[in-house]
Amino acid sequence: MGKLGEYWDYAASVIPTWISSAISTLPPYLNCNGTSFSSAIYPQLANLLGTTTLPDSRGRVRIALNQTTNRVTVINGDVIFTGGGDQNLHAHTHTGSGTTAAENQNHAHTGSGTTTGDSVDHTHSYNTFTGPTVGGGGAFGAVASATGATTSGVSQFHTHDYSFTTGVENATHTHFYSFVTSTTGSGGSQNIQPSFVGGITMIRAA
Repeated sequence: MGKLGEYWDYAASVIPTWISSAISTLPPYLNCNGTSFSSAIYPQLANLLGTTTLPDSRGRVRIALNQTTNRVTVINGDVIFTGGGDQNLHAHTHTGSGTTAAENQNHAHTGSGTTTGDSVDHTHSYNTFTGPTVGGGGAFGAVASATGATTSGVSQFHTHDYSFTTGVENATHTHFYSFVTSTTGSGGSQNIQPSFVGGITMIRAA
């Protein structure tokens, strides 16, 4: 069997019975499932690990300590038993910017409506005529007076209906745009190599 603290990868889903059935003696291996063990029963293992919590190998790929190399950056690779990674998509956004193409489709605009009822006050000039009258009235042989007259400056409110269609030619132009997508995902950083599920991992405890 291995030495104290060595890992044993076992290609099965449960601890073998020759270990789990060891009642009269201490089970020599413990399952690395993140549970606690007794430092009174396994003092040497507690002293070696510096903790009474077993490493948790379930669903994780084991890597060696960074040993100050800083090669593993997504988790603290310098602390033994540190876990990381996530099965959920890493929270992130996307940004972008650019300019649209200069081509633009010819198009026209139509419109219609009614002008407001206000009208600018204005006057009209006219000439008066003088001369003898014939019968019940009217000028006969009338001549224009040298002095003219003007109408009142008040103008009656009125409206005009209108409609239009612009020409179909449109100047070539571009538009600048930028965007930031909404955040998606809720997980931690995903950094896992292609893997396979091999079984369970145990540690030599006694």
